[in-house]
This record gives sequence, structure tokens and C-alpha cells, in this order.
Amino acid sequence: MAQEPKSAVLHTLCGAIYLGQKDFPKAIVSYTQALQLDPRVAEAYDGRAAAFFETGKFQRTVDDNTKLLALKPSARAWSNRGTAHFRLNKPQLAIDDFNKSLRLDAKHRSAYAGRGYAHMKLNQPAPALRDLDRAIRIGAAEAVDYRYRARAYGALRQYDQALADAGKAISLDPGEAAGYRLRARTYFDRGNLDEAAADCARALELKPNTIQPYWLRGYIYEKQKRTEDAVAAWERAAQLDPDGAMGKDARQNLRRLQTASANPAPPPAQPATGDPTTEGE
Repeated sequence: MAQEPKSAVLHTLCGAIYLGQKDFPKAIVSYTQALQLDPRVAEAYDGRAAAFFETGKFQRTVDDNTKLLALKPSARAWSNRGTAHFRLNKPQLAIDDFNKSLRLDAKHRSAYAGRGYAHMKLNQPAPALRDLDRAIRIGAAEAVDYRYRARAYGALRQYDQALADAGKAISLDPGEAAGYRLRARTYFDRGNLDEAAADCARALELKPNTIQPYWLRGYIYEKQKRTEDAVAAWERAAQLDPDGAMGKDARQNLRRLQTASANPAPPPAQPATGDPTTEGE
């Protein structure tokens, strides 16, 4: 019996090595072996939760963080569980976890950022803006923080601030198409059609065959009275998203244009708010 805790520690150390090497399946095996020997090793739950998260097993991440919290409560564990709940599309549960994280550490940056993301998921831009302001002020802000804050500013029709944040996100991560998609939508909402079209083009250069730039191009081209280009853009969006909301909207617009061709043209349609311009975001 005396050897079991030592063996559990060794398996935990092996798991940490594999996790550092980004060999997540082996990390999961090692951490599991540790917990089979000693289910009280908090570090093994922590490491396995991280490995599960990296492999997209978000419910398993929640489960391991729950066990970790029973052994060793911490702001970090609550925040990590909140992030997993967010990825499971459970934003209110995520907010509850982030609240608990911040009760333990009022300066926990990732909890403010994550809570801001969750508020945006719930279409609550004002509290999202407050949380993201705090996260960015604390420091070590990432491009995704600026993208979410730009979305909050855009939802509040504060377009200059939204454009500034989208630009910061692009400068931090110029190879990520999400920043250009977001800035394109913001330019469109502000009425800067040429700039919006340019950012759509850049987004497609970085990530071809993405739905949103084609979908938005349809609205841009329609406002510019380039009906044939609008049709081509919406046809491509419908092809790329046969079952999704943007594809459905594109098909509705195509039918509307077909009807309008035989009747006096109504004013151009406006795209719905809250389009998914970000990552999986």
C-alpha cells in the first residue's frame, strides 16, 4: 500500500510531461492511471481536465474540474470549468462559474474575459463590455478579447470604438480571419461599404470558403446596386451553409431578388444582428 501514492505521483508527472508535449491522449492515460491508484490527487484531475479540453471533450473537462474543486477549490478551477461550460454552449452556467472564480480572486483576468464572452453569447453587450474592459485593463489581453469587446461596442452602436478594437485584434493576430470578418461587419454597419468589401476579401484570402464574408458581400453589393454580384455572393453562401442560418438568409434574399426583378425594387434588406463573425468564437 505504501507504494500506491508514489506510483500515483509518478503517473501524474508523466501526464504533465505529455501535456507539455501536447500529446493529449497519452496525458489522459497517465492521469487516469494516477487517479485509479489515488483518487485524491488534485493535480491529476487538473491536468486531465486540461487534456480533455484540448481534445474537445468539454463535458469531461467540466467533470474533472468539479472533482478538482471538491478537493482543492481555486479561482483557476472555477474559471476553467466556466470556460468548458461556455464551449458546451451553456453561457449561464459559465457565468455562474466565473462569478465563483471572481469571489476567490477579484483580479482573475480569464474569469472577467470569459464572463464577458458568455454575456455576449446571451446578447448582453453592456455587462460584456464592463467585463472585457476589466480583463483588458488587468493586462495580457489577447486578440480574442478585443474581438469580443468590438462585438459589444458594435451591438451598442459605438462603431468607432468597435473599429478600434477590431484593428487591435488584427494587429495582435494578423493571420486570423475572424478579425477581418468582424471589422467588415462593423464597417458595413457604419456605412463604409468599400472598406467592408476589402475586409471581406482579406478574410477570404486567409480562410477561403468561409460563409460569413460571402453572406455579407451580398448585402454590400446590393447596397452598391451590383445585383449580379450580390446574387453570386449569396449563391456561394447558400452552397457553403446549406442547413445554417446564413445559408437560409442567403436563399431568402435570392428569392427576394428574383421577385423584385419583376416588380419595383424595395429598399435593400439589412442583415440580421448578431451574426457569427467570430471563432468558434
